[in-house]
Amino acid sequence: MTRAAANPDSAPPDALDAAEAALAAGEPRLALTRLARLHARAPTDTTPFDAAARTLVAAGAQGAPAEATDLIRAMIVHEPGPGHPRTLHARLARTLNRSTADTLRPVTAALMPAITALLRAPEPPTEPPTGVVLLLLVLRSLLPRGGPSQAEISRLHLARFTRFTSADLALPYSVWSRAAYFGANRDDLLRRYPTPWAALAPEAGLSLRQLLLLDQIGLGPLFPAGAEDTLADTVVPRLAQVAGNPDEVRAARALVMRYLRAADGAAADRLRATGLAPALLETAARWSRHDRQAVVVPRARAPRLDGLVRRAVASGRNALVLATPALARPGRKPRIALCVSGQLRGYERAFETWKRALLPFGEFDIYVHTWARVGRAIPQSGRKALPFEGTAFREAWWRLSQQEGRLALQARQPHLMAALEVGNTVDAARVRAVYGAVEAVVEDERDPRFNGFTNQDKMHYKIHAAANLAERSGRTYDLVMRLRPDMEVKLPGFSWSALRRHCAMQPVIFADLGFGLNDEWLLIGDMMAIGAPETMRVYASTWTRTTDIGALDLFCVPGHFVGHVSLAQCCWYAGVDVRILPYSRGQLLDLPPLSRDAMRQALARDAEGRDDPIDRALATAAREG
Repeated sequence: MTRAAANPDSAPPDALDAAEAALAAGEPRLALTRLARLHARAPTDTTPFDAAARTLVAAGAQGAPAEATDLIRAMIVHEPGPGHPRTLHARLARTLNRSTADTLRPVTAALMPAITALLRAPEPPTEPPTGVVLLLLVLRSLLPRGGPSQAEISRLHLARFTRFTSADLALPYSVWSRAAYFGANRDDLLRRYPTPWAALAPEAGLSLRQLLLLDQIGLGPLFPAGAEDTLADTVVPRLAQVAGNPDEVRAARALVMRYLRAADGAAADRLRATGLAPALLETAARWSRHDRQAVVVPRARAPRLDGLVRRAVASGRNALVLATPALARPGRKPRIALCVSGQLRGYERAFETWKRALLPFGEFDIYVHTWARVGRAIPQSGRKALPFEGTAFREAWWRLSQQEGRLALQARQPHLMAALEVGNTVDAARVRAVYGAVEAVVEDERDPRFNGFTNQDKMHYKIHAAANLAERSGRTYDLVMRLRPDMEVKLPGFSWSALRRHCAMQPVIFADLGFGLNDEWLLIGDMMAIGAPETMRVYASTWTRTTDIGALDLFCVPGHFVGHVSLAQCCWYAGVDVRILPYSRGQLLDLPPLSRDAMRQALARDAEGRDDPIDRALATAAREG
């Protein structure tokens, strides 16, 4: 932690450390008091803000002392430099993205006096500081009764939106898996800008970064097929104004990459004259697009498979068909290539659920591309699910891992670790027998070809390899489906005939989670996906295409494989929409835990000639279960 600046107006150089010590000791109110005094001595020093934001979250129901009022107010209204997030706002948004609303309700209550005072302070026509408006957007789902109304928050939001910085825009629109918290902010924007033309109009006054945000939360496509002149008209004049703003330049590059087509020679020439890199224009021009109609229905208003009533009706009908197959509608079932990829883990138990709730609805050919090692969960101290039978033993292993160190504990129990490997490998014959697969490929991840592969490298490689098996088969399919082998599936909440029509008529894929933002990242679910063969070809090509777009310095496009993100980026830049598939899924299954008998035998061998306190503690826990 950086210490406070040592100048006549600052606190002693150990004051920030003292606050950190109080926080570490479980005394957040004391920590806030110390930070408030530090702020009072040096009001312009923002060094304490990070510690204060963390301490406010930690304080929770304890609340904030009155002495911290000025510090909290300063954190709310502070205007950071370009490209820097607001410390308090970012901490709260990050916590809400990764936790539950109950975590921040007490914090919101503690902030309300300062929020209320700042809202009341300005006199018309002066508006509240941007920091207040942004904090209301982050916390709007948690505000107590008597606070600002949702209508007033929406009004403040739309009045201030055009002035939000790129760092501000990363905070209140995380709607991927947190729509209950942030969806109202998205809806404000889609009501204010109901069509691309409303957003692109000069009077809208939106930056390229704001246009990119609107595209990604559901307004897009901003520039449908045939609107390339409009793309150039939008980007060219803005680039002349934002040369010193890296995020605006990256947003411009992202829009060009998403919408420029090979036939757009005139638009490309105009964009090239702005100094955009030739590599960007060349990649964009040769990138395959999947626009099947001149104007694609915006995602926010496209026909859905997952409406509550529609899903309930489809679930009931599918349950009836499963119970009484004779009631199924006549007609050909869809022909589906089911591409299974990744580590198998609990694949046999998961496949039993597929046979009940997936395979009866189509004519499935199964293709598997997997690893020889099944991938049983290893006994890491940080895992909630340890691969041992018995609560007492799991708790003992957890405690001793933290006491002795995970690797040291594993090293002293070689027979126990070896017992975990029994049944942890498969071969192609076994995989074909379980799945009845058309083709199965099993590779050893220890092969030198895979040296340096991260887990994300392995996942994306296997998605591509499994899809290639179906592609090379020469068989014709209505749909291609990708599924993790360890995923338990339950009843589908959609009509398979409606799904086939959607996928045949639109460039769309249905996944376990559709497009959405988390912080600034565009994501989709990466456990299940289904679509027409040509769109699923795009999905699977993430393995070969990520390097292309990662080298172009686009806004929020990583240069390496990232779960959820890489698949989303590849589909988005190819014009393939991704929506949620209303399919109830269960758990991600693992191999059965190591039995007590096997554990006791392995522990006894490990303890031979040693029988120290750790051996006795593990043996006792194994007997207790």
